[in-house]
Amino acid sequence: MENDTTISCLEHILQIINDGKYGYINASEDVSDATLKVLFLQYSEQRASFSQELKHQILKLGGETKDQGDTLGALHRTWMDIKSNVSGGDRDAILKACITGEEKALDVFNDEMKNISDQDILDLLFQQSSAIKLALNNIRTLENTLSNT
Repeated sequence: MENDTTISCLEHILQIINDGKYGYINASEDVSDATLKVLFLQYSEQRASFSQELKHQILKLGGETKDQGDTLGALHRTWMDIKSNVSGGDRDAILKACITGEEKALDVFNDEMKNISDQDILDLLFQQSSAIKLALNNIRTLENTLSNT
């Protein structure tokens, strides 16, 4: 039963991680600023790495993983709002959408980590959520800096 709960929690986190991966790809395509484009692609690659780590843990616990990218339309997608709500490469709107996505990701991490007792998995999730917090702070700083120029 504990494994089932942990697997379910990891699957939910995996969905939000994949949201971030695809969201950052979309953001990189929509933004015209070359520096932001590179940054967003780096964050997308980071999320792809996180996704692989989570899939490994799910398999290790006896769960099965699916390519979460195939089910984008069936899941709530905060990150996917970047593509639909941002037009014309509006840098400020894209940064705000990224901030919203990262805040949602951290909410999911915090909620799901409460239900996991395996310390190794909690350590992994703490590392990933710390990296997301760092990205969030970096994007907030960029937003503040760029809005003053």
